[in-house]
Amino acid sequence: MSEWLDESFIGQAFIGETVTVATNSRFTDCKFIGAKFESAKMTSCHFENCDFTRASFADATLKGCVFAQADFTDAGFFAARLLGARMIACQFQGSDLRSIQQEACDWSFCQLRLQDLRVLDLTSLKLIETDLYGANLSQSILKKADLSRAILAHAKLDGADLRDAILDGVDLTQTSVVKAKFDVSVAIRFAQSHGAIVEG
Repeated sequence: MSEWLDESFIGQAFIGETVTVATNSRFTDCKFIGAKFESAKMTSCHFENCDFTRASFADATLKGCVFAQADFTDAGFFAARLLGARMIACQFQGSDLRSIQQEACDWSFCQLRLQDLRVLDLTSLKLIETDLYGANLSQSILKKADLSRAILAHAKLDGADLRDAILDGVDLTQTSVVKAKFDVSVAIRFAQSHGAIVEG
């Protein structure tokens, strides 16, 4: 088992490693393939260009951590808690995010294509220019989320709550929004994009 405090690693391999605690540590170009962060407490750590393929973050708490250009292919986040975590330009192909908990996080410029994000509380989450092509966000709470220029083609927002969300530059013409909740201004713009004439 590994515990890291004020450490710095470059180009190291932690294949299959079990991590319990990481605080104020920096990792660059490191490999965590198959690593176990289950129930780990991670605070103020910075990961740049790291590979977390098949890693498990089950029940982990990630507070104030930064992941830049990380690869989370087939990683598991069962009941993981992300508190003020920034995941910038990360890959999530095949990752399981269905029970993740987040507060004030930033997932901008990420690849979240085809992800199952149903019924999640994504309040105030930043998803700027994030690729959500074909993702299922049905019944999710996206109040005050920033989806500026996000890709939502063929995504499902059925029953989602997008009140006070920022949708600048978002094309919803190929998005399913049955019973989704929008601010009036967004609803009008959406109706107009489908050829409706809004008066009054």
